[in-house]
Amino acid sequence: KYKKRVEKKSVLLISSDIDRYSNIIISLPMSSQWLYVDENEFNFTSFLPDYILKDLLFRPYHRSNPQQGWSQYERWRERFPKIKIDSGKNRLDHLFLRSKISISTWNTTTCLETLSVNIPTIMFWDPKYFEIKKSAEKYFDLLKKVGILRDNPKSAANHLIKIWDDIDGWWESPDVVEAREIFVDRYANNKDLMGKLIRVLRMPNDYKFNI
Repeated sequence: KYKKRVEKKSVLLISSDIDRYSNIIISLPMSSQWLYVDENEFNFTSFLPDYILKDLLFRPYHRSNPQQGWSQYERWRERFPKIKIDSGKNRLDHLFLRSKISISTWNTTTCLETLSVNIPTIMFWDPKYFEIKKSAEKYFDLLKKVGILRDNPKSAANHLIKIWDDIDGWWESPDVVEAREIFVDRYANNKDLMGKLIRVLRMPNDYKFNI
């Protein structure tokens, strides 16, 4: 559960990371493909005007062993020496409290968290590297129609610029609210978690999961 945001100042750009060497087959970038995704994040940032960049906070993926992944901090500091970079050690929920909008560039847990707790969110990624199964496409299409999901960094940056003066107005518009609620109900529904767990444990052979 998240407290109501009290200091909405930052544009929180949240990145992820993968192992330097492939060890699993998954519908996410693998090994050096991460560098392409990283470049997309650079492009998104370069499209933003100075009045947004001054509020941008880049959140790299924090690893206990940095040698397993890639050096995000150095690459970002070299490309954008003036932007603010989080250490990666701060709790995400604390960063959410200070953010007027969250930018997710990977189809992973972070965007499900921000959507489920109703934090204004823009998501973008290249569908070439983030494949979606057929049964899920209609739900992601809902997000695309209202501007939550974009498939390239320029489109995402332009949308942020467009809504900058009234982010909450866009986020609370009926079409966006409906799309978010449908998507969350399908993929990030956290209602009655304890009750569901109790029912699973009491009758595991009879309980049917809605997958």
